[in-house]
Amino acid sequence: MLVLILTESWSVHAQTLDLIAPSEIVWPTDTTFAEQLEEAEQQLKERGSSDPLIFEKARLEHLLGAKGDRDLARSAYQALRGLHERYPDDPVISAYFGSAMMLRAQRAWLFTTKGRLVEEGGDLMKRSLEAAPDDAEVHAVIGLSLVDLPDWMEQQAEGQEQIRLGAQLAQGVDAPRRWSPALRAMMVEAYARHSGEALDPDSRRALLETAVSLAPESDAGQRAEQRLREMASP
Repeated sequence: MLVLILTESWSVHAQTLDLIAPSEIVWPTDTTFAEQLEEAEQQLKERGSSDPLIFEKARLEHLLGAKGDRDLARSAYQALRGLHERYPDDPVISAYFGSAMMLRAQRAWLFTTKGRLVEEGGDLMKRSLEAAPDDAEVHAVIGLSLVDLPDWMEQQAEGQEQIRLGAQLAQGVDAPRRWSPALRAMMVEAYARHSGEALDPDSRRALLETAVSLAPESDAGQRAEQRLREMASP
């Protein structure tokens, strides 16, 4: 059985990291991931290809692909693979590419292919956590990947912990420029949804209200609003 232990130590040689620059897009609160993807594609057409915009597009394709759009998932995988080749030390790219490998593993037919992708994706996730232990997005992306793995892999608890760390870090510091309100809402709502009995009702309600206030039209904001209505029902 393949089991990922993401908290174990992973040795990284000290070196100057070649990291991708953030894109210059500043997202308003009323845009969904799908709308952001359209804008990223338009920016690429107007401004020409650039790695920050390629990453912006690939990130959005992956997040939407994880919800079921296999064409977007395939496009994200190819783009993230190319970005990882150019920026092998970037922890955010490593986290997303590792997550894309996990998603690809879930949809692969051959068990040998599944095993290879899980092993390689898990290694990238370990590297990204070691390189960026205080990056909320790294924790959140990895956590969401792990909770979606089959139960027999026994990664739900680890995934929930990574989501918790991501949500707490996202609320504790000023959000980096690369985070859209919809992305921040996704992190917070995911914690409220996957925390189980770790949260009391008031804390869960506060998280859901935060997600709605961050991006009310996003998928996460809509899920949070629906959950708040359910909690308010007698």
